[in-house]
Amino acid sequence: MYKPLLAVTALVTGLAGQATIGEQYVVQLGGPFAETSEGLRKTLKINEIETFTHDGKSYIVIGAPTEGYLAAYFHANGHTPKTVSAIGADWEGAGFDGLPLDRRMLFVTPINCEFCAH
Repeated sequence: MYKPLLAVTALVTGLAGQATIGEQYVVQLGGPFAETSEGLRKTLKINEIETFTHDGKSYIVIGAPTEGYLAAYFHANGHTPKTVSAIGADWEGAGFDGLPLDRRMLFVTPINCEFCAH
């Protein structure tokens, strides 16, 4: 009886550990992004992965545990994103990082952003 319970507990613990890895987001900005403090990024568990311009628009790719952390980050640094999209792959992952930017952008999916400029 305890073996199935232990197996379920181990599975849930493993999934919870994976959930804390976080997500990656492509954030469209109104202009170039000014670098933020390491302390703020560390506190909010934010990873600034890459900034780039695509079709004349400024973007930053950010790793964050949840959208809530992402919202707090932008609120704290005074930037208001135009849009936020989730990434269907690891931006820095093997194979994906070698794709041209136009191909990478095919993997982003806009999400409802309550803290974006509308």
